[in-house]
Amino acid sequence: MSYRIMRYQWAIIESAIEKEKLRQKDYKLPSVISFVIYTGTEKWEKANYLIDKQEKLLGCPPEFFENFQFINVNEYTKQELLDQEGFLTKVMLLEKAKNYEELQEYLELIMEKQLEDRQKELLQRMIKYVYKNNLSDKKYNEFIQELQINQEKGGDSMFAEILGKKIDEVFEMEEKVKEQESKVKEQELKVKEREKKVKKQEAEIKEEKNNIIVNMIRNNIDENTILRVVNIDKSRLAKIKKQMMAS
Repeated sequence: MSYRIMRYQWAIIESAIEKEKLRQKDYKLPSVISFVIYTGTEKWEKANYLIDKQEKLLGCPPEFFENFQFINVNEYTKQELLDQEGFLTKVMLLEKAKNYEELQEYLELIMEKQLEDRQKELLQRMIKYVYKNNLSDKKYNEFIQELQINQEKGGDSMFAEILGKKIDEVFEMEEKVKEQESKVKEQELKVKEREKKVKKQEAEIKEEKNNIIVNMIRNNIDENTILRVVNIDKSRLAKIKKQMMAS
């Protein structure tokens, strides 16, 4: 998890920096604060710091490295998350949903709130990229339509447009990573299938070879000829003779 957080943080920073200003002494890189919203029932046992997944460096405490802020969504009730100011708690509520019915209910409750244009814009993108597959086509279209805002407005809408583009870029990047991972898994499956075929062929060849040896023994062909023709060692030939005698 800590490694993934680092990748996401850097992807956001990389998309936001003004490269032509990087050499300027006073230019500051944008800050990214990461949150992991946990909805599981088991105890969280993942590393919160990237350094916990790295070789230890003498004189470098964990505070020297980036970490994410951990929030256990199970510690909050539905109403607490709804009533809190700000958009983050609404996202936490959506992550708390365990099924389609709860997700639909929570989205409806959130949309009853007086959302700012930028919050509507962000919620619309979340529905589009994160929750679409968990909603019926009818409900998806209803939510998207209800969240439409006047694109000619300035202020918060402009901010949402800029931030929204960054979100789009992150999700697109994650989709590309998933696509690459899928291709790697597909190749791994093909390799495993080939290995199975090779093992099956090897087993068939071994069985056929054993049948030839058995027939040669039954036809009283001398041992040296069998060893030379079939190309096996004496210990294997002796083992086959023993098995024939036992059967």
